Amino acid sequence: MNSTPAFLIAGIGNTLRSDDGVAAFVCAEIEKKNLQNVTVITSQQLQTEFIDQFLQYDYVLVVDASIVADGILFEKVTDTTEAVLHSSHHINLATLHSLTKQLHGKTINLYSCGIEAESFETGEQLSAKARANAEKAVLYITDWVSSLTVKS
Repeated sequence: MNSTPAFLIAGIGNTLRSDDGVAAFVCAEIEKKNLQNVTVITSQQLQTEFIDQFLQYDYVLVVDASIVADGILFEKVTDTTEAVLHSSHHINLATLHSLTKQLHGKTINLYSCGIEAESFETGEQLSAKARANAEKAVLYITDWVSSLTVKS
């Protein structure tokens, strides 16, 4: 019998601000792969309203443009993780993780994937750097999902 965990990949960012839309690009590429038990969503901003949705999955990965990552920065989120969200959103993932425990008494397997970006000007095109890093992120995320898929 195969046991496959459920994954949610959430891309955060504004596709009208150049590289800020890099997560939407990553999510579109992940969707093309039709990975088993992987749901993909995109949003312009991380919201506390996502908590209920996050609780429905075994693993949650939030993808976002980053001004601090060198290439891609993939990490597990804990309550003590500082500034995990890699851009200027108002709530960070550590806070969201902590709220989930406080409100629901549950812990989510929450991960962050920051993708190095360089342009946040008005426009719909990714910079060459952001696109290259996004393609690396797609491969990394695909491998991550595969590594967590349990066959028994």
